[in-house]
Amino acid sequence: MSKTSYNKSWGNIKGGHIDNLNINGLCNVDDDVFCDTILVSGTANFEGNIHSDIIKINGVVNIAGDVKADSIEVNGVLNAQNIEAEKFTISGIVKVDGDINAENLEAKSICLFNNLYGENIVIKRGPFKGTLNVNIKGQGDIKTKLSVFNEIEATSIELSHITGKRISGEHIVLGENVEIDVVEYTKTISLNPKSKIKTIIKL
Repeated sequence: MSKTSYNKSWGNIKGGHIDNLNINGLCNVDDDVFCDTILVSGTANFEGNIHSDIIKINGVVNIAGDVKADSIEVNGVLNAQNIEAEKFTISGIVKVDGDINAENLEAKSICLFNNLYGENIVIKRGPFKGTLNVNIKGQGDIKTKLSVFNEIEATSIELSHITGKRISGEHIVLGENVEIDVVEYTKTISLNPKSKIKTIIKL
């Protein structure tokens, strides 16, 4: 199948196989998309799934389906169902209703997700100082200044400014403003005095 490239400011784009997709206005993308590179500086609504080597978001992206990519960089806002990536870098705001599978994830702002599985996970809130009004699956509408999750499993986990139910890993570092019900570790753990952990289990 032949491929095409789009540089769009507004309108609708038919899904399919695309070399490079550059959206700098307001666009809707029908059906699944298979891309080499996706760059969004405006607002994009994807009706299907996304398969792309590289995704870079400087605007707002809403994805009705799942995302699979080698590299994802979010400096704006991303809403999706499930995400799978080798490298996931977040400086904006990410809300994932389902699960994230990421070999390496580094977040410097608020993340809202269900479960996160990977190797090296770092989630530390950066310059964001406000409060978000969001709808969290299973929790309804809430106001939060923290990242929110259900479960994290990874080899190395470093967290701050986050709340969740359970984390499990080999090496764990928990900084300030961390609220977690259960922490499981196998090798090393470091706790900030301001973190609030209900149960710690060495496996």
